[in-house]
Amino acid sequence: ALLSLPFQVLGLASCWWAFTPLYLSLAYRIWPVELAGNPLLTIVLWPPATCLAILSIRPSDGGMVFGFVLADAVIFGAVSVAMGLLAYKVRHIDRVSPWLCVCLSALTLGGFVFLGGILVDAARRRQPSPRRLLLLHNEFCRAIGASGATLILAYIPLKMWDDDPLFPQSDLFAPVLLCGLSILFNFVFILAPRVRAAALAALCKTGSTAEERE
Repeated sequence: ALLSLPFQVLGLASCWWAFTPLYLSLAYRIWPVELAGNPLLTIVLWPPATCLAILSIRPSDGGMVFGFVLADAVIFGAVSVAMGLLAYKVRHIDRVSPWLCVCLSALTLGGFVFLGGILVDAARRRQPSPRRLLLLHNEFCRAIGASGATLILAYIPLKMWDDDPLFPQSDLFAPVLLCGLSILFNFVFILAPRVRAAALAALCKTGSTAEERE
């Protein structure tokens, strides 16, 4: 448990320091690109940090499972609102960027509704199962990660088709590509059941009971 908590704090905090530069850059043009680099690059580091946090959760720790799923639901809701506002802010840039923001807003809104739903369902049960809640959360994260990565990677050909055939030569191409690939690899493959089982086995070696060593 002592190892799990720092990983989870890091994973949840990474959501804010990953998306804040992008929002400040696109919505208000106040991100210092020359000093801090492309704001999309911070999103590349968010998936591994978040997946590490998810992998560190023990199914036997009910309080930690419920708390993490609740925190994720809040983050999904906040990102959905931010993406919706961002779609309005960037509506004059091109036709593809607002479309991408709207799709990501709808996707994360779905995440908020789904996670809120499974939390309510778990709270109504006389004997809620943290293991079941964590399993649903992890499988959902894999699905929404694959969907989000697909949308981000689809931005490249759509941008080329819409108004910028030379987009692969721009400074934005590499960050968008790395961002999509990072989300796809980490959420789909790192959260795969076998990888998660191996991570839990390594983490739970410090457990003192049979339940903790699951």
